[in-house]
Amino acid sequence: MDECEVGTLRSLGARPSQPKRLLRRSRQGGYASEGSALRSVWRGATAVRPWGSTVLGLLTFAGCAPALVTVSREDLAQLKNQAEIGAVRHEPAAFYGDVGFYGLIGWGMSLSAGKEIRAKYGIEDPARAIEEQFLQNLRPEFKGMAVRVVDQPVSDDDLAAVKSAYAGRWVFDFKTIGWGSAIEGDVEYTVRARLIRNEDFKVVWQGACKHETKDNKWEPLAANNAALLKKKLAAGVSPCVRDLWAQFQAGR
Repeated sequence: MDECEVGTLRSLGARPSQPKRLLRRSRQGGYASEGSALRSVWRGATAVRPWGSTVLGLLTFAGCAPALVTVSREDLAQLKNQAEIGAVRHEPAAFYGDVGFYGLIGWGMSLSAGKEIRAKYGIEDPARAIEEQFLQNLRPEFKGMAVRVVDQPVSDDDLAAVKSAYAGRWVFDFKTIGWGSAIEGDVEYTVRARLIRNEDFKVVWQGACKHETKDNKWEPLAANNAALLKKKLAAGVSPCVRDLWAQFQAGR
């Protein structure tokens, strides 16, 4: 469980060492608890049918959206004088399936369901494509500067781990900090991007983008090896890159 997930559980009133029954108001105006959740199967992935809006927004995004950091003109000027810049991608946060109750038990069930869904359908991390498109925007902006991409994802989110993967002075890193799909068919993810100055472990720029769709049924998303689910995940790549690029250029 990473720091973001621990913080989210605490914000929901549960401590990782002491799970607590939490109630949730449903769309129908009632409440759902551990006892009233209905178990179902997502074409091979076990989940819990929710009595209300998806848990994704709370488990993967509540309290986890990073603060935006605007890059300074001075840092941009230094960046343009570099012969090379690095790019690192992190392992994504756990892919979540939807559950109808919270606390440590609910977190574990959503994690298990999401793991099954990702493995069954081969769901790829959207940060990979977002990184590629963002760097395509970067190359003409910083002409003559080489971009060295580290292919192996970094498992640790710590800045020291980023420097271990790429030891040059400047490095971009990308991470999917929350993503998943609900049994109702909702699809969403948030990707964070940073520009890090390795010499003093400083994040000089930080941006984030979120993509979400609303659908009525999970079954069409899962059909044909989840072709529609993959299509909807991919549809968010270009809008996310536009958002991140606009945030990066805000310091100019």
